Amino acid sequence: MPILSIIMPVYNVEKYVGKSIESVLAQTMIDFELIIVNDGSTDNSGKICEEYAFSDSRIKYYCKDNEGVSVARNFGIKKSSSSKYITFIDSDDWIEPDFYEKAMKYIKSNDLDMCITGYVIEEELRTFINLKQRKAFIMDSLEALIEIFRSLYYTGTLWDTFFKKEILSNLSLVEGLKYHEDFLFKVQCINNSNRIGYYPLYKYHYVMRSTSVSHTLSKNNLDVLKANKMMCLPKVKMNKRVLKRYKQFYSRFIIELSAQYIKIMNDTPFRHYVRYSQKYARKNFFELITDCISIKRKIYIILLACIPLNSLKKIYRLGIVIRNKYKGG
Repeated sequence: MPILSIIMPVYNVEKYVGKSIESVLAQTMIDFELIIVNDGSTDNSGKICEEYAFSDSRIKYYCKDNEGVSVARNFGIKKSSSSKYITFIDSDDWIEPDFYEKAMKYIKSNDLDMCITGYVIEEELRTFINLKQRKAFIMDSLEALIEIFRSLYYTGTLWDTFFKKEILSNLSLVEGLKYHEDFLFKVQCINNSNRIGYYPLYKYHYVMRSTSVSHTLSKNNLDVLKANKMMCLPKVKMNKRVLKRYKQFYSRFIIELSAQYIKIMNDTPFRHYVRYSQKYARKNFFELITDCISIKRKIYIILLACIPLNSLKKIYRLGIVIRNKYKGG
């Protein structure tokens, strides 16, 4: 039986999925299975995946109705064989040839329950790493929770993380969430783990597309509130250091999303969210203003807490006009 199961949800990515599959099949480590879950694609993605599955016995291909990426990932976990470890790959991303070999060697030599390896962001005009880097280190679950809420070295992404299958026995991704469900799942997995490794390989390439869920403003983004509240597990509440980091993390997301939604505040659900953010900023003003955020964000928090919403909207519009004039030279 393969030691590693790789789960790839697929939905309407005919331009990218071939490169993604080929990068897995080109791995120097061959002891794996690739589980492809076609989540009701309406383009040629399914046909492409079927052709690869026919040509390589390490691929297990399944086709199901469209129910979202969380359902597809849960489906893939259930279909995984008796492999000891599980990881994920998105069908529009790709990995370097020695990624799995190096990661699994480190995991086995340190007897890890989880291992986080980092990722490279690929935009149309540039490739970069958006997180701080440091040497490899091993954490217990409390240390790992503090670090994920700090979000300096790693975040809630699943595809740069390896999981020992036994820690997933009572876990699954929350299927009702459209946004931040991966972060929530990773926090739950850390909560179930004893030894978590940070091993900065940076051999996973995340291809950032403007149409991806995380870069499209919609009402689904409000799910971040639900997901973040669900992260406050008993272990988080019990430890003061972890709880402090969790509160800072939650606050940063409220402020960041409200700043985005100011642009579309005429939409009633988003206006409601900005009002919620304003009340939150007033109630937690000192904690927010002393957090490790940029001067620009601190100014925004002051404005959000002190100025009526209609005036805040006018200030935003004025800022756009001034910026456009400055760009126009």
